[in-house]
Amino acid sequence: MKRRLINSLVLLSIGLLMAAVAGSPRARAHAIDASGTFSIHGNAPKAFANIEVLEIGGNDEYGWKANPPFYGFVRLNNKAKTDYKLLKPTITDKNIGFKTRSVAGVSYEFEGSFTQLDFAEKDMRNQMVLSGTLKKMVAGKVAAEARLDFDFTPGG
Repeated sequence: MKRRLINSLVLLSIGLLMAAVAGSPRARAHAIDASGTFSIHGNAPKAFANIEVLEIGGNDEYGWKANPPFYGFVRLNNKAKTDYKLLKPTITDKNIGFKTRSVAGVSYEFEGSFTQLDFAEKDMRNQMVLSGTLKKMVAGKVAAEARLDFDFTPGG
């Protein structure tokens, strides 16, 4: 009888611990789908006018779970269509932050938040869904910084 009670309590404790971990923000951070293609809303400041799109990869076999992982990129609208590949973003609830790999000494950093995360299901094309501060880094130093809004533009 005592053994059955102890076993039941151990199983209950393990179940409660697993439920607590699964419900924590850290565990949910990677379950959020913030994937999509985004373009700067309105007229971009001169330092960012050459950005064509921001692509955020999904948490699936084509994105974060791919080998190698695809987190997304910042693409310029120059002739070469230069891509600044995203390093692993941090996404918690509606907040997102990322840095890009450097190309010829230039990289980008972003901290912002989504107005909502169901923009794909609601087909909110060409509507502002992301806001934040974008920094253009040159040789590791801030060369330009602006508060920007981004529209959801499926299909880039």
